[in-house]
Amino acid sequence: MKKTIALIAMLVVSFCRLQAQSENRISNSLAAKFAADFPHATSPRWTHDEGFALALFQSDGEVYVAYYDKSETRIALARKVTRTDQLPLHVKDALDKSCDDLGDSIKMGPIFELITASSTNYVVTVEGRAKTCTFRFDPMGNRIVMSKKPTRHYEGGIPEPVIARDRR
Repeated sequence: MKKTIALIAMLVVSFCRLQAQSENRISNSLAAKFAADFPHATSPRWTHDEGFALALFQSDGEVYVAYYDKSETRIALARKVTRTDQLPLHVKDALDKSCDDLGDSIKMGPIFELITASSTNYVVTVEGRAKTCTFRFDPMGNRIVMSKKPTRHYEGGIPEPVIARDRR
């Protein structure tokens, strides 16, 4: 459980880091394992974070992050979910209810599906008028609130960061 939570937190931070970093060097054996695991991957970008090697790549039009440990064993795979209709029905229903609980004016950040050897979880940050929450859902729609904080409101003249999109 702790390992899953740590991987989820690392997922969000690492995905942002990977978007801005250039390619790091990796060993030939890790490159071979990655190529065997993901034969259709294009443009992998590598980084190292807290003892893990992470590869951000695209495959069949979707964005993924693969996590490898120090022994070059793949320990997790994350996929960016681009639309809520790609979620399992229980997760979609639980996410809709969570969004409704936050009010009428919400913005939803990217949704990630995190797959480890023992579990699959879906992680999303939702910004409401009063609070911003990061939720984790299991495939049955059970929700865990990973973080809850007041929503930051930006004054006129200060650009709002574009980290979320309007829910439709």
